[in-house]
Amino acid sequence: MFKRLGIFAAIRLTGCYLKQGAGLMEKQKRKRLSAEEARRKMIDAAEKIIARDGLQGLTARRVAADCGVAVGTTYNLFESLDALVGEVNARTLGVLLSAVTGQELATLKPEERLNAFAERYIDFVQQNEARWLALFEVELTPQEETPQNQALVDRLFEALEAPIRDAVPALPEEALRRSARGLWAAVHGLLILSAGRRLSVIRLASVRPTVTHMIACHLRGLESLYGGSSQTVS
Repeated sequence: MFKRLGIFAAIRLTGCYLKQGAGLMEKQKRKRLSAEEARRKMIDAAEKIIARDGLQGLTARRVAADCGVAVGTTYNLFESLDALVGEVNARTLGVLLSAVTGQELATLKPEERLNAFAERYIDFVQQNEARWLALFEVELTPQEETPQNQALVDRLFEALEAPIRDAVPALPEEALRRSARGLWAAVHGLLILSAGRRLSVIRLASVRPTVTHMIACHLRGLESLYGGSSQTVS
C-alpha cells in the first residue's frame, strides 16, 4: 500500500514540476514578447521624432518618455542610440525601395526606367525629407566593417544597375557597378544641396529637369564608350 502511495506521490510531484516548468516557459515567452513589443514601440517613437524634428531631435530620453519607460530601457533593448536609428533607417530604406521599384517599370525603355526611378526618388525625398536625411547622418564606428543596412542599400543600387545594363549591354560588370553608384551619387548630391537650401539655383521643386538631363548625358557617355542598345528615349 505504501509503495502505491509512493508512486501516486511521485506522479503528483512530477505533475507539479511539469506545471511549474510550463508556467516558467510561458512567463519567459511573455517576457520575450514584451521585449519585442517594447522594441517595436521604441522604433515607432524614434521614427516619429525623426520625421518631425530630424535626427538632431532624437534622444534616448525623448524616446523613453514617448514610450512611458525608463531611459535605461533604451540601452537594454538597443546597443546604442545609433542602433535604434539603424532600425528606423531600415524601415525608411524598405519604403524607399518599394517606392522606386515596381513591375510596371519593366515595360519601359532603360532611360525611361532610370527617369522613373529618379522621379519616384525625388517624390520620396519631398514627402519624407527628414527621414531620408537621417539615412546619411549616422557615422560608422571604426569596428563596423559593413554598415547596418548594407543589404538594403545594395538592392537600391541593383535597381539602378538593371536599366543601365539594358541600355549598355557591353558595359563590364565592375564599370556597371561604378556607373550606378556614380549616377546615384550625382543625383544624391543635387538633392542634398537642394534639401539643405545650400544651392540657390536648385530647389527640390525644380531639380527634376536637371536630373533628367544628367541621366541622358550619363547614358550618352556610356554609349559612346561601349555602344548602346538603341532603347533610349527619343
